[in-house]
Amino acid sequence: MVDIAVATFYLVVVQQIVVQQNKNILVVDDDPQLRILMQAFLERSGYRVLVSADGRESLDIVRRDPAGIGLAVVDLTLPDMQGDAVALEMLGINPGLRILICSGYPYEVEALPQEHRAKFGQLQKPFLPKDLIESVESLFRT
Repeated sequence: MVDIAVATFYLVVVQQIVVQQNKNILVVDDDPQLRILMQAFLERSGYRVLVSADGRESLDIVRRDPAGIGLAVVDLTLPDMQGDAVALEMLGINPGLRILICSGYPYEVEALPQEHRAKFGQLQKPFLPKDLIESVESLFRT
């Protein structure tokens, strides 16, 4: 007979390993050229990348597979929604998601609710490919 406590423990461990190994990234930016570049940089670094041009589409992607995305790179200014609002809604769907706000405008992670700050990073545009990769890797380590 299987001990329920032991089985529950192993289930939790397996779930944590799956979450830790989820290196799928969603790139959300309305600039098609920048979207393509970020996708290429990230794929060259071994990540699986999905892309979206706006907030609603990105939320649909996250809803379809809540655990399938480990990190989202989100532009702050999207045509249909503010990027930080999109990011917070994504966290409501997948609380384990990491978010990298990527914008040409200043953004203060400290303005977010305290419970979400550790899940967020900020990358100022323009940036070098190595800056994007370093920011992504740093967030995956948190």
